[in-house]
Amino acid sequence: MILLDRPYVSSFLLQSLQQHHIAAIDTPELQQLQLPQQPDTISTAEASKLLSSDPSTRLLCNSENSIGWISDHLSNTPLPEKIRLFKDKCAFRDLLKDAFPDFFYAEIPAEQLAQTDTSAWSWPVIVKPAVGFFSMAVHRVENAEQWPAIVEKIHREIDVFRTEYPQQVLDASRFIVEHCIEGEEYAIDAYYNDVGEPVILNVLHHRFTGGNDVSDRVYTTSAEMVFQLHDSLNELLSVIGKTADLVNFPVHLEVRITAEGQVVPIELNPMRFAGWCTTDIAYHAHGINPYFYYFDNQKPDWEQIAALSGDRLTSFVILDRPADVPVEKIKGFDYVAILEELEQPVELRKVNYRNYPVFGIVFAHTLPDEQEELDHLLRADMHDFIELV
Repeated sequence: MILLDRPYVSSFLLQSLQQHHIAAIDTPELQQLQLPQQPDTISTAEASKLLSSDPSTRLLCNSENSIGWISDHLSNTPLPEKIRLFKDKCAFRDLLKDAFPDFFYAEIPAEQLAQTDTSAWSWPVIVKPAVGFFSMAVHRVENAEQWPAIVEKIHREIDVFRTEYPQQVLDASRFIVEHCIEGEEYAIDAYYNDVGEPVILNVLHHRFTGGNDVSDRVYTTSAEMVFQLHDSLNELLSVIGKTADLVNFPVHLEVRITAEGQVVPIELNPMRFAGWCTTDIAYHAHGINPYFYYFDNQKPDWEQIAALSGDRLTSFVILDRPADVPVEKIKGFDYVAILEELEQPVELRKVNYRNYPVFGIVFAHTLPDEQEELDHLLRADMHDFIELV
């Protein structure tokens, strides 16, 4: 079964639920979504009873927002504690400190950020909410001189973010400062099967404009990339799964791979795949429906998929709304101009940008030797596509 909630439910997800007879839990949040297609539903009472009595029953969330439901209705199961282990970035670092004994991190209450003694730190560092989402209030700090200005910026940001997400998704009362891991960043959609083995459903390369970029603009995948990275990523997933005793458990893991080839975890988001239904990219890229694979306990044959798909790239581009443009000043957004930037756009998903800091999401195919368009959109100024009142 699945918990559906804001901010976004894709048509692909709704069709998948319908085709595979996956029931959505009938919550007030589901009713408020006013979806164009109503999925099969199961009552909260029935869902709670089934999930509590049968540990093999699989649950998936499309959004971080649903974590609160699990805490409220499944407190008699191990799920809330396992979710806490991963949503709390400090607890996650504590969980893996034996596997990464040399990794520096520190927990700091928000009100003490400005007074923190940074003299012993090794720069640069990353600072972010202990419980956070979608690169909110995440900053790279190069040196001690930058620290006061970054702290001021963080306090301004969290005043805005607190109104958009529940505390289980964004808890800005505590922050974690940790060593800045240099290397390429990847996001992995995976699940732990019925015997606790990790199953990788997709790997996404997170592109950045440079070392100080912490945005979520462009992610790219290819079957060849998944195949090449599979074993090293699977090894880390196995360590996490055994340490936390994970079974029938979906995850979205973010890592960095250093120049020496070490895979270092950044964070793990529990009970879901890539946010805003961007996990659907697996279908565009590899012909894989991640929802079917999870609920059917299936494992992709990445060697075969890579042989069939080759090195073609598939990406999604998040069209973020600039924070400095008041929503009431926006008349519209030029989606046509965005699509014209791409040689092979596959799908455009428009988002209600008046409620969320995103105009939409574009999926596109790209040949490996024609990636200039992705780099251009990565650096594009979204102000250029906004029509003001």
